[in-house]
Amino acid sequence: MKKVMKIIFCFAYALGLIFFIGLLLYRRFVNKGLFPSLDDRHAITLCVAFTVAFIKLLTRSSCVKGRSLGYYKNFYKDIIKDSFEDNKKLLKKFLQAVSLYNVNKYQKSILHLNSILPECRRMNEKYCVKLFLALNYSDSGDSDSAMKMYEDMIDEYIADSTVFSNLMLLYKDKGDFEKADEIGKKAISYDPQNYIAYNNLASSSFHKGDYDQAAEYAKKCLEIQNDFLPSIKLLFIIYSLNEDSEQAGFYEKKAIANGVSKKDLQAALDCFLGESE
Repeated sequence: MKKVMKIIFCFAYALGLIFFIGLLLYRRFVNKGLFPSLDDRHAITLCVAFTVAFIKLLTRSSCVKGRSLGYYKNFYKDIIKDSFEDNKKLLKKFLQAVSLYNVNKYQKSILHLNSILPECRRMNEKYCVKLFLALNYSDSGDSDSAMKMYEDMIDEYIADSTVFSNLMLLYKDKGDFEKADEIGKKAISYDPQNYIAYNNLASSSFHKGDYDQAAEYAKKCLEIQNDFLPSIKLLFIIYSLNEDSEQAGFYEKKAIANGVSKKDLQAALDCFLGESE
């Protein structure tokens, strides 16, 4: 709704509300026989309800399922940073695409992001748009397109530790553990505090059968993020497989302290044993 239309709408609604309230006062103090079937309490309740609905209509932002665009801007502030600071219109379009991604409307989000990509002039703007394009592709099951997008970001020198870490996970899922390790190490070289990259490296080493290296990476992850459950659970599985009951018990207690049930831990271990067989 345009700003001018909002002003006109507000003015018309205010006049209508004033007229209705004036009519109620006239009926109460001057002509009590006016509209005999109308109950004052019901009329006032109706006025309040319409006013609340009217305010919500005017103040809502362009968003999906009740989340405002401001919410997404704040939630992804570490990614967005100062991008789009000189182009609020482009920022709004980007956040609309992000809101679509967050409610799993991947194809709509992809179309929206591709439409604004040519408008991006700064490198950090291109980074934001291409990162969410890759996330949309990945989450919608199109891992090849996601990998290509991440590779393009690397070629354009707009990749960071997050890009390398996400790309590593895609290579791991495809079973290319050597390439996954290579990419994962680059993620850490960009950001030594990227605990997710350490966890991904641990997972890759584990699936290669190198349990010692996996445990080393997982512990490094926990040095940075002490309560990161994937690494805690992985260490529980590793030490359980190695029949190290003391260390397995330690990480079992640590997992339980962070909200994982003993039953779920055993299920994770049984799942891996079933896959191995």
